[in-house]
Amino acid sequence: MVYVQGSAWHKQNVYQHVGQLNYLCKQGFVVAIVQYRESDLVPFPAQIEDTKTAIRFLRKHHEEYFIDEQNVFLFGDSSGGHVALVSGLTSKLPLFNSNLYSEYSNEVRAIIDFYGVVDITMEDGFPTTENHQQPDSPEGYLIGRKNVLEYLDIARQTSPMTYLDGDIPPILIAHGTKDRLVAFKQSVKLYKALKDKNKEVIFYRMKGADHGGPMFFCEEMLDEVIKFIKKSVAHD
Repeated sequence: MVYVQGSAWHKQNVYQHVGQLNYLCKQGFVVAIVQYRESDLVPFPAQIEDTKTAIRFLRKHHEEYFIDEQNVFLFGDSSGGHVALVSGLTSKLPLFNSNLYSEYSNEVRAIIDFYGVVDITMEDGFPTTENHQQPDSPEGYLIGRKNVLEYLDIARQTSPMTYLDGDIPPILIAHGTKDRLVAFKQSVKLYKALKDKNKEVIFYRMKGADHGGPMFFCEEMLDEVIKFIKKSVAHD
């Protein structure tokens, strides 16, 4: 399980969910937490490049870390959910790849997205961000400190919605209906687009939940994640 921590694409506190992710370790998973170059240093697609490079690195060292290289999954929350989505959806495409460990695959078998960002161009996509879409907003930083609405061509490249065609991994989405940071409707938009394209997706509508919290990282919800993953495991 490759986990991407949410941070509004700024520097990540990679230890934030170690306690909760330990539950997955107890169920037999190897969990690796990615630390990508934050948007303060390098804009998109550096975050995707680093995540995909991390997957290839783990495959290279699969024996050392006791990893089943046939069964790699991506999991992220908030901006980490966004990075997990774009990285996973493009894992079979020649996009956003560095040259490091290029002899190894960065394909994943499934993606888990907790309240991830889907579309930075949505006018009402970030309810409580006062500088929403401005160059100094999280979304603006992501595309190189630019106004999102003035650079729609770049902004659309950041959207998971752009990469839903072809052979893509199954996706599990969970999002709170009272999310004040990333609007619930962002995940609804992604879910509907996936269903329209007959892709494999499960959507958990977390009634009354805000942005993150114990409702998402409790054992009951993580058990649902594990059930979802086991359906996607390769047995060859």
